[in-house]
Amino acid sequence: MNAPKRYIEKSPKKFSLSLNFDRKHKVDDATLKKSIASLINYFETSLEVPQSITVLVSVKPSLVGYQSKDSLLPRSNDRVTMPSTQNDVLIAAHSESASDLIFVQRVCKSALRDTAEIVAAVSGSKLRYTQEPFGFYHDVTEDEKEDASVAIINSGDLKGGSWVLAQRYQQSVHKFYELSPNNRDNVMGAEQIGETNNNPHYPATAHTQVAKAGSKKPLMLRRGFSYSLQGEEGIFFIGLSENTDFFSQTLNAMMASDALLDFSSAVTGGVYFAPANGDFLYSNAPKFNTPEEAKALILIDKDSGQVWSITDYTTMTVFTDYLNKCRDNGLFIGPIGNMSINPDVQIMLNAIHQVLAGGKIVASPVVSGFDDKIVDELNELVAQSGEGSNQLNLIAQRYMTLN
Repeated sequence: MNAPKRYIEKSPKKFSLSLNFDRKHKVDDATLKKSIASLINYFETSLEVPQSITVLVSVKPSLVGYQSKDSLLPRSNDRVTMPSTQNDVLIAAHSESASDLIFVQRVCKSALRDTAEIVAAVSGSKLRYTQEPFGFYHDVTEDEKEDASVAIINSGDLKGGSWVLAQRYQQSVHKFYELSPNNRDNVMGAEQIGETNNNPHYPATAHTQVAKAGSKKPLMLRRGFSYSLQGEEGIFFIGLSENTDFFSQTLNAMMASDALLDFSSAVTGGVYFAPANGDFLYSNAPKFNTPEEAKALILIDKDSGQVWSITDYTTMTVFTDYLNKCRDNGLFIGPIGNMSINPDVQIMLNAIHQVLAGGKIVASPVVSGFDDKIVDELNELVAQSGEGSNQLNLIAQRYMTLN
């Protein structure tokens, strides 16, 4: 399985975590890569990993023979400094459950225990409406919609992998809010939720304009998250691209004119390579099993004592996918903020409510002109959600999924 591609498709999620590791004294490259390969294989194949978890494991470029990539950072000019805090391993994880990320941390520490030690851990979450800490929501235009191909290397000895740029930005929230609302919008290049910008034409120095680095289409995919650490707030930025030159292009543009950097400072940074699979680093790496301290955080069958891995917390995620698909296929009509239920759907809902009130169906509804594929997809999501709920409830011996 292609690890970066799966990561891109399955993230971001509600909660996020970044882990940085450096090798222990006298651990050579081969030994370190063997332990990392075992960890990658574990997250890709183990049935004991909750399915809501998405993990990307990446390594220092020199570990795969690309020492020159380490020079992307640090960089500075008279206005901005972007430091390098390059580590040997960067692990990014996302999940719908905060406890699942503790599971990830325990697994990673155990798998790398003999070869590397953890030097940094930053956790955070998705804010309401996917805002960033300054309170802005970046709407996505048609040209900016994600195209995973910009993040995946499609040829050569690194095929299937991705280059990863990771930076933690500390944001001066109080200083930013000393600006007028219009000036805040002009710095960000977006309109803050709940405010109306009287000048919709943002200047060339606005962050959303500069970060495009002169390109009409994205140069990388972003998987960052908001964090709070020791009283400071900010963004942990994670970018994936097929070419590190795109990182340089973007960072150079930001350092030259990005107004947001007057209110946001990079405090960590590094460049990494995420391989397509563990075998890229070390063929036939030893199998790694879930450590006992991590098993304590996932469901255990009370009779057999075995880790229960058939559905693994996916019930709510699957049901949410079902609701999103219903929405995307016309459940609602009207503009955002003034939407109503599709009248044809409302007829069916009224019938459901009548059945729940004790009524009986006297004639099957007749529907024509539908897409069989969409119907099958919706039915499958409902079936998965129901199956997962039943299994969770069976093990818990109560209606756990209704609480």
